[in-house]
Amino acid sequence: MKRTFLFLLIVFCSFSVYSQSLDDGLLLHYPFTFNCEDISGNGFHGDAHATLNTDKDCNLYSAYSFNGEDEYIDFPLNNDLKPELPVSFSFWVKFRDLSAQKAVIFTTDYCLNNHTGVWMNLSSNGYMGINYGDGDGTTSPEARRTKLGTTPIESGIWYHVVGIVKGPEDMDIYINGVNDGGSYNGSGANIQYTDNPGSIGRKDVQTVPPYYFDGIIDDFRYWNRVITEEEVQELYMPDNGLLLFYTFNENANDYSGNDFHGISNADLTLDRYCNEDHAMSFNGIDQYVDFPNESELKPGLPVSFTYWIKFDDLSPDNSVIFTTDYAQNNHTGVWMNLSSSGYMCLSFGDNTGNTSPSNRRTKVGNTLIDTLQWYHIAGIVRGAEDMDIYINCMNDGGTYNGYGGDLAYTSNPGTIGRKDVATMPPYHFKGKIDEFKYYNREISISEIFEDYFSNPCSQPISVYDTTFITLVDSISVTD
Repeated sequence: MKRTFLFLLIVFCSFSVYSQSLDDGLLLHYPFTFNCEDISGNGFHGDAHATLNTDKDCNLYSAYSFNGEDEYIDFPLNNDLKPELPVSFSFWVKFRDLSAQKAVIFTTDYCLNNHTGVWMNLSSNGYMGINYGDGDGTTSPEARRTKLGTTPIESGIWYHVVGIVKGPEDMDIYINGVNDGGSYNGSGANIQYTDNPGSIGRKDVQTVPPYYFDGIIDDFRYWNRVITEEEVQELYMPDNGLLLFYTFNENANDYSGNDFHGISNADLTLDRYCNEDHAMSFNGIDQYVDFPNESELKPGLPVSFTYWIKFDDLSPDNSVIFTTDYAQNNHTGVWMNLSSSGYMCLSFGDNTGNTSPSNRRTKVGNTLIDTLQWYHIAGIVRGAEDMDIYINCMNDGGTYNGYGGDLAYTSNPGTIGRKDVATMPPYHFKGKIDEFKYYNREISISEIFEDYFSNPCSQPISVYDTTFITLVDSISVTD
């Protein structure tokens, strides 16, 4: 009986340790995608008096900008947002002004002339600080406990920041996934709150006007527990299923974080915004970009792809876009191309040694593609007759053909710009391709919209049609 109890206790404890998720103890989560709604499930939606902007990935209307003068976001006034220690916070931040009066990030208790709640800011020397106040009625060092990190923060750079407060001399600051160390100061007592809400972008101090943040903040989260180092890493570099991301900005490097850099035999060219060397051009004869030959780039279904494309030639031998498995005389992997009638196709092959309809499954879209026009394409493959093609954010519908078996691969790498076919030379793409992304999962309609409306960081929001807001209001962005 004792052995049985001990076994059950071990199983229970193991389950408790390994089943914790980032949602456990999460008080609020503001992704700032189009609005300031809380997606934690607690309904603690923010009251935004700030301006939507681009996020760190250049997604439009997916972060909030603060002008350093009068912009902020208030939490709702709720006792659940005033917990005892420990507490944890995570966010992305980019500073425009590093002066102390423009670098306060948030406080969980916006009280006038009083150190209360928990807050984070930059010190006068430009180091990240995390603090709590004891509510003694002043904003002196005797009314707070503070830890300052060791990394000098720079303006104009995105940082991922985690702050954890467990006690007066038991705090942690992580910058881009690394514990920043640091030193303590202040001599305040225990944490105290008032009946004021928390606020992002401002904090009051004695004898001077409130400090307002000047910069951009994204993906703000707040927990009533200590998050683990493993969770810090997950927040900094989440496993979002993105296998590779070729921006084609001056090279074919992979910006997914997986280092699956492309091997380019194509030419850099202008992208859709006329930025020089920001897209890849293919001549339809012998140019391509190979993936590295890695097993992670040969996943099972579902898979998804997004990219921008402009065709110079619509003939079948010049309109194959990519394949995830460049095998000779064999339908393998997943590929996209135009049909002989000029419709977008999404296919996968079963590796049975031929390139006939009996060796593939294909969906053919409904939109007739034209030359010399940029299109945003998304392709999703879930199964033999469960695929979607999106053209400029619109589901293209379509019909299925082919009767091949299951998806299969060979030992060959994937490639952009060419595909082999039986009994004739390989087909090579003629045109331009930009911002190619490859996922080992199904992406959502909201992700397709974000990708379609994303803009290079060098481009101002004003270059975009403001009807985008109407469009996103008409769909579920949490799909």
